[in-house]
Amino acid sequence: MAQDPQTLLQKAEKSLQGMGFFWFRKRQYENAALLYLQAATAYTLQYQHLHAGMAYEKAAEIHSNYLNNPDDAISYRIKAFNVLKETDLHAAVRNMTVVVERYCEKGDFNRAARHLEQLGHVHETQSRDRKAAMELYEGAANLYEKANMRGCASAKLGNFVHTFVNQGGSRYAGRPWLKVADIAALEGDYHKAIALYKAAAVEAIDSFLMTVGVREYLFKAGICYLATGDIVAARRALVDFRKMDSAFATQPELALLSKLVNAMENREQETFTHLVEEFGKAHSLDDWKITLLQVAENAVFGLDDEDFA
Repeated sequence: MAQDPQTLLQKAEKSLQGMGFFWFRKRQYENAALLYLQAATAYTLQYQHLHAGMAYEKAAEIHSNYLNNPDDAISYRIKAFNVLKETDLHAAVRNMTVVVERYCEKGDFNRAARHLEQLGHVHETQSRDRKAAMELYEGAANLYEKANMRGCASAKLGNFVHTFVNQGGSRYAGRPWLKVADIAALEGDYHKAIALYKAAAVEAIDSFLMTVGVREYLFKAGICYLATGDIVAARRALVDFRKMDSAFATQPELALLSKLVNAMENREQETFTHLVEEFGKAHSLDDWKITLLQVAENAVFGLDDEDFA
């Protein structure tokens, strides 16, 4: 029969309050930490995730502050994050922030980056705070790059593009950088998004295993060019895309982009809308692409926000 978690918490707190002689304290701290862990497990079984997370956090604090067990403390903070992210985002972020800091102190930048990605995902999908999510994804990418170039400074956008194109970059860093690109475009920073998509395309072209991504990256870059409303730059970019990847030159995505540029140049709003509608029927257009194509249409034709039928 599972123990009552509230009773376990009371025992843990009592153990901490009744500290004896110096040589006996360690055993009392260990006992208190164990009780907090048992309480966390009991709360989890009762689906009381907020209380479970707080108990895990208490256990982590004891292991970190009194028992000199940093690895155990990290483990329990990760557990706290996993149960708190659905109920108390602030508390979840607090725990995961400590985890990232500890891994950075240890020089384990890959693990720090992976957990920073988790934070980015939580902000993107739960709090809907895209700017915070983008900063976290960018931080994760920087850490992956730092792990990949041990001893170098954290990668910034320009360093990333140079490294990604000329040195092979980091496959792990590419993942959060693409999330940065997606969010940057939605936030209106089209040129940052374009630079990242083009860098990813170059890396994919150079890697036989990643060639499937080239179409997606160049298509997204092309859509971002359209969203800027700069028709001349968009047309020039399509020429560059053909040179970058001969296979992309024959793809329906490039054909669509070319036709959309023509429609924008000729101020043919109905043609623009019809082209997108017909492409959407034959091919998949996700929410990101639809949103940015709406932005492109608005940029040139000055429309109010409305869905493509």
